[in-house]
Amino acid sequence: MEYWSLGKHTGVSAKLLGADKNMTVLYTIWVLCAKAPEHIHPHEQMGLCLGGKAIFTIDGEDHTMKPGQLNHVSGNVPHAERNDGAEPALLVDFFSRFAKTCCTGSMFCASSCLAENSAIFPMNG
Repeated sequence: MEYWSLGKHTGVSAKLLGADKNMTVLYTIWVLCAKAPEHIHPHEQMGLCLGGKAIFTIDGEDHTMKPGQLNHVSGNVPHAERNDGAEPALLVDFFSRFAKTCCTGSMFCASSCLAENSAIFPMNG
């Protein structure tokens, strides 16, 4: 699999699993002490924890995700993520609508999206 870093997220590697005009799906690996600063985006987000633990702070409230659990973040709601656990957290996130901020230039992304976002989400080999 080809992974890349996610902008201001530290300790996070991501792989675009699929995208079209209505949905984007990302697989992410969060190493120990990985974190994403508080941010917002217009698209709705649901996440599934596959392994480890992840803490999502959604609108100021902490929610710990364990394997098999889902979370939900409505569009335009402030949220942050982190891994305080002893092992990597493995997540699959589903975004309603095509999330240009997740574009990487893979076969799923349009060339115009790549041009807009290549500096924000550069590819890592």
